[in-house]
Amino acid sequence: MVYSTTMSFLSPARSALLLLGLLAGPLVATAGAATPKVDDPADGDYAPTVLALLHHQRDICDGIAGSVLQRWTGLDGSEETQERIVRDMVLERKLSELTAARSTADLVDRFLPDARSERGGETAASLERLAELTRTLCDTVALPTAPRDGFRDAVATSLDRIEREEQELGRLLVVPDAALAEALEPYLLAIELAGIDAEGEYLRYLESRRPKPQAPTMRELMQVWHRDTYAPSVAPTKAALAAYLKARREQDSRGIGTSCRELASAVATLLQNDQVFSAPDEKVRAPLHRAFIELRGLATQCNAARWREIDAHWAAAQQHLGAANQRLSRWGLRP
Repeated sequence: MVYSTTMSFLSPARSALLLLGLLAGPLVATAGAATPKVDDPADGDYAPTVLALLHHQRDICDGIAGSVLQRWTGLDGSEETQERIVRDMVLERKLSELTAARSTADLVDRFLPDARSERGGETAASLERLAELTRTLCDTVALPTAPRDGFRDAVATSLDRIEREEQELGRLLVVPDAALAEALEPYLLAIELAGIDAEGEYLRYLESRRPKPQAPTMRELMQVWHRDTYAPSVAPTKAALAAYLKARREQDSRGIGTSCRELASAVATLLQNDQVFSAPDEKVRAPLHRAFIELRGLATQCNAARWREIDAHWAAAQQHLGAANQRLSRWGLRP
C-alpha cells in the first residue's frame, strides 16, 4: 500500500466553515460539479489518458487509506469513537486529495465514451470496470467504517480487484509508464484546482454516502423489552412458583403454604404493571398475560388447599405459556 505525503490545502478552521455550510445546505451531490475545464487529449488517443487518470485516482485514494490506517493504529475507545476520529481526520487533512480524486473520476467519465468509440469491445469494458472499482476504493476511504480491520480488509480487497483488472487490461492496452505520465501531465494542475474549488460540494457528496440510521428490528425491540422490562419483573413470581412446585413434589405442607403466599404476593404485584405485558410483538401479549392470570388463580386456590382447582389453573397457565413461548422463540426468547 502506498502512503501519501501530499499536504492538504484545507486547514481545520476552513474545514469547520465548510461543515457549517454543509449543514446549512441540501445534502445532495451534484454529478460532474468538480469536472476540470480542460481540453480533450491532443492526439485524440483517449484510452491511454483514461488509464493514466485511473492510476492517478487509485494512487490518491490508496495514499489516503494508508494515512487513515496510520491514524487508526493505537486508538482507544469504542469503535464508534475511533470511527469518528478517523473520519474527522479525513475531513480536516485529506479533503483536498479526495476532491482531486473526484475531479479525476469526473474526467474519466468525460473521456470514457470516446475511449469506447475508439477502442470498443473488451478494452472499453475493462476500462469501465476499472473505473467502477477505483470509485469504490475512493468511496471506502472517504468514509472510513469501523472496525479498523474491516476497513483495512475492504481497502485490500478493492486494491486486489483493481490489480487483477489492470492485469487483464494489460493484455488489451499496452501503454509504457512514460507514455502514461505524459498523458496525465496536462491534467494534473487542473485536477488539483478543480478539487479545491469543489471541496464544499464534495462534503455534500460524502454526506449523501453516509449510511443512514436504521430503525431497530422487531428482534432488537423484543430483546430490549425482555431484558429490561419482562425478565426482571417476573423474576420474583418465577422464584415463588419454583418454590411451590418443589414443595409440592416433596409433599412439604409448610413449604407449600409459604410458597403459595409468596406466589400470591408476587403475581399480584406483577399484574399491576402493564408494561410487563406490553411486548413490541402484540401476539405475545395476550397469552403471556393470561398465563400469569392463571397463576394468580393457582395461588388463590393454593391458600385454600383446593387441589383440583389448583391443577386446573396450572394446566391452563402451562397452555398459555406454551403459546407465548411459540411466539417468543422466533425472537430467540423464552417466557
